[in-house]
Amino acid sequence: MPTLEDIIWAAAFFEAEGSVAAYFGSGKYRNSLAYKIQVHQKDAEIPEWFVQKFAGRVHVNNGKYNALGGVVHYWELIGSKAFDFLAMIHPHLKGERRRDSVEDMLKIWISRPVNHGDDRARCELLCLTRRGRRDQEVDSVPA
Repeated sequence: MPTLEDIIWAAAFFEAEGSVAAYFGSGKYRNSLAYKIQVHQKDAEIPEWFVQKFAGRVHVNNGKYNALGGVVHYWELIGSKAFDFLAMIHPHLKGERRRDSVEDMLKIWISRPVNHGDDRARCELLCLTRRGRRDQEVDSVPA
């Protein structure tokens, strides 16, 4: 379980080096929306720290698809774990652009159909605390 210090540090690092994506899955999931977050680094140390604290996986890009060339390690978190991470770091994000993209992802997650257990109820309890207030759009999401 990450400490508050871990969460604040992760928020700052993610704000500088992270990415958020919602995309359509492939194969049997091609009609489903998938969610993922990533943090890229040349060294493996930081992505491995994210795995230890927040789960996920570290992948290695050997330069084949890397515009800068060389090896790049990236931490990736998918699905409800990605949501949980974003909900934890959201209150600690300082930049408006990154905070808005995280809020957009959290709103997409909350508004998806309820076919994933109790994720949606958990979402409503955990997320969208902007400047200490609950976002009005969360309250209007039908149960």
